[in-house]
Amino acid sequence: MRWVVLWLGVILLLLLGGCNQSTVNNPPSKPSDPYPKDKAVDVPVDVTLKWNSFDPDGDPVKFDIYLGTNKDNLPEATKDLEENEYTPSGLKYGTTYYWKVVAKDSKGASSTGDTWEFTTEGTTSQGAKYLFLASGYDGLMVVDVSSPENPKLVSWFETGGYAYDIFVSGNYAYVASGGSGLVIVDISNPENPVEVGHVNMEGKARGIFVKGDYAYVTCEKGKDLVIVDIEDPYNPQIIGELEHGGFGKGVFVSGDYAYVADAGELLIVDVSSPEKPMLKAEMSIPDYPNGQARDVIVQKDRAYIAAYDLGVLVVDVSDPSSPNVIDRIDDLDSVVGIYIYSGKLYVVSSYYGLSVYDLSNPDVPEEHIDLDYAEGVFVSGNHAYLAQGINGLAVVDLERKSIVSTLDLGWSAQRIYASGNFLYVLDSEGFEILDIGDPLHPKRLSLIKLESPKEMFVDGNIVYITDYAELLAVDVSDPSNPKILNRFYKDMAYAGDIFVSDDIAYVAGGWNGMVLVDASSPSNLKWISTVNPSKGGYVESIAVLGSYAYVSVSDEGVYAVDVSNPSDPTPVSLASKCEHENSIISSWDVRDIYAESQNLYLADDLAILHLNTPASMVCVNWISTDGKLVSVYKDGDKVYAAVEEKGVLIVNVSDPNYATVQIEMADSKGVYVNSGKLYIADGENGAVILNAKTLKNKIDLPWMTFHAVVGM
Repeated sequence: MRWVVLWLGVILLLLLGGCNQSTVNNPPSKPSDPYPKDKAVDVPVDVTLKWNSFDPDGDPVKFDIYLGTNKDNLPEATKDLEENEYTPSGLKYGTTYYWKVVAKDSKGASSTGDTWEFTTEGTTSQGAKYLFLASGYDGLMVVDVSSPENPKLVSWFETGGYAYDIFVSGNYAYVASGGSGLVIVDISNPENPVEVGHVNMEGKARGIFVKGDYAYVTCEKGKDLVIVDIEDPYNPQIIGELEHGGFGKGVFVSGDYAYVADAGELLIVDVSSPEKPMLKAEMSIPDYPNGQARDVIVQKDRAYIAAYDLGVLVVDVSDPSSPNVIDRIDDLDSVVGIYIYSGKLYVVSSYYGLSVYDLSNPDVPEEHIDLDYAEGVFVSGNHAYLAQGINGLAVVDLERKSIVSTLDLGWSAQRIYASGNFLYVLDSEGFEILDIGDPLHPKRLSLIKLESPKEMFVDGNIVYITDYAELLAVDVSDPSNPKILNRFYKDMAYAGDIFVSDDIAYVAGGWNGMVLVDASSPSNLKWISTVNPSKGGYVESIAVLGSYAYVSVSDEGVYAVDVSNPSDPTPVSLASKCEHENSIISSWDVRDIYAESQNLYLADDLAILHLNTPASMVCVNWISTDGKLVSVYKDGDKVYAAVEEKGVLIVNVSDPNYATVQIEMADSKGVYVNSGKLYIADGENGAVILNAKTLKNKIDLPWMTFHAVVGM
């Protein structure tokens, strides 16, 4: 009996213990590790919220999400989620949101996470304060747009290559800078941007998108997509790459996918594991190359592609493995940029300007604003900011549907000259002086505005400039405060090229001929004589050697003029043809002349004339430049020729094979070499400074040889 009682007691204790154990239920762990991080900024409006939470007892867990703009009164956004992630809809640009997560197990226990916050991309309702621009060879430009009617350039930062694209997140600007790769700039002080990180990559970095701790960079002639870990902006590291065709341009990241505008294709890349990006799908762009993917934006299950002459393609990406075109906005061609803001699609065409579409009904544009040229668009509040290439920045008031202001961010450089630590530039605004003591960071020192500057000649501390119908003598002894000493008008109606020798200024006066001016006293210029060697032709360029001036007359050739008596200059001979490679080239149109020792180098293609005697000119070679050669300069054994819309051709004239280097640029107007540096006046890109000593004999000079570029 005692044993029976004992066993019953043991069984009772076990039963009571089991009952007690079954009544203890631990709540889920407190939700933590939010994505985006607490107080994150520039968060995409299609962000997927994520967090961590688990149940220590292994019970199923569900989540309630509270989300809103009032921290103290958060409405319930959704409930009973079974996954620890949530993609809210209807988030607005430039808005701060607060959110929290309540984790619940199946037995009724719960735990509430902290209240986190994030701010979506764009700007606050008060409008943008600063606009950060990827400005080609200028790198990063910062414009104060707190007053859209009066934008002000406050700083610029040279990124080392051609800045194609920019993404701003927090206190950093991430710049896709062509051959210089990814450049990370601290913009916490917009008036003094500072580089903090840099990653080289194969090819040209063209597009950039930042999400969380990663930067997604597209490359042309390299890896189509490069993923960079930027958790530490001072030490960015490439962690993943995808190579497909090497034509990466624009990129947009949504959820676990990166959408790459890859010229002839749209690539959809699974980036859920950034170290191993995987191509999920590729969709051909119709009618390539007329249709060409330049940019892409994704909203929910739609991708919008700037497809150049096809307009905008609308692609269903609800199934990322099977994208398909469902619509096309074809009102415009030459579409190069798109932007989505508050339910509207902003489309820019490089020829037709800005068009605005309501995404709920994109068949007809709500409005259209004509612009001479446009490359990109950003919208904030009631204003659209248009990047216009060499035309600078245009600000459009979207309510008034009109341009309210423009800002010239650079200039069209025409002629260039370097002296010591100073660079003299003639451009569309006038005469500028720059300090190039640090070639990586040139500084604008001064500007003299001119009406229509043509040419300049530097003679010590005096710079002679032809401007419209006058000759100016400018004292540059104080580069920060240059002074015009004298303006000379006689016979200057068509003034162009200028050459100064032995206190005489020789001016190409167009139909007036060649004008000789006494420059012995720059503050008191005096006319000496005027001569037209062709009796009526258009005098275009001049060079002087000793007692002879070599004067080009359009469609005739080059005259040798004896100027030993400046009061009575006398034409003595004419070089009007060049017998070269069994052909005769005549009717020259020489735009510039460089004279050295016994040779003349002419800018008409590239002609080389030998002077048997000062008055006897014999053409010894003619080199085709495949374009309009407008300026020529010789340094050592090399001749540097600026070719409009082509770049700079470098010819080694000591080599019988005439090995050449072609530096491709937008619109070269002038060229000058000094102390191992090559200075190029480029009509679109401003003043370009190269290290001439590193140039190699090959085509497509890599951009990293550039020291600096000033201007657009």
